[in-house]
Amino acid sequence: METTTKRTYKRIEAIELEESFNLKKHTLYKYELAELYDVDVKTMVTWMDLFIEKLERLGYHKHMKKLTPRMVRCIVEHLGEP
Repeated sequence: METTTKRTYKRIEAIELEESFNLKKHTLYKYELAELYDVDVKTMVTWMDLFIEKLERLGYHKHMKKLTPRMVRCIVEHLGEP
């Protein structure tokens, strides 16, 4: 059985192989985005707290596991490309 990390990397690799890959157009789990930034989820959430109001306007709440493309776009705009 594959570990979560292996599955995550396979999914991320598949996304990266797309011809017109654009991170801001994908729905990602918080842990997947954290892995792209090479941090744990707790650190990612701490960073997100810096612009939480903007994320909440996009429908974010702290118990969400999946981030919409608009939320991912907002995070990447604030933190830069991973």
